[in-house]
Amino acid sequence: MRLAASLLLAVGLGASAFSASAPARVVAVADVHGGLQPFVSILTAAGLIDAQHRWTGGAAVLVQTGDVTDRGTEVHEVLDLLMSLEKGAAAAGGKVHVLLGNHEIMNMVGDTRDVSPEI
Repeated sequence: MRLAASLLLAVGLGASAFSASAPARVVAVADVHGGLQPFVSILTAAGLIDAQHRWTGGAAVLVQTGDVTDRGTEVHEVLDLLMSLEKGAAAAGGKVHVLLGNHEIMNMVGDTRDVSPEI
């Protein structure tokens, strides 16, 4: 009973840090795997970036659901774009969330079997 009360209290206190309103639009993109041009094509088609790769999504939320790394040779460029979009989205009232996928976790624990040697 004490644990349940503590959990409820913790959840109640933590809930105040989160907004109750949902974003108007959420775009989720998975498995970029170091492919800049396919990623740019997806973001452009979704109306989140312009030809100069600047954020045009307004208050939209972009969720990159992991697996930015491995296989492709443009991992650094994809990460640079995501960091730039994070700033642009914030300025426009939107957000960019980048989650860890299994390929990021694999790299973190030293499993590099899918890493492109060109990088």
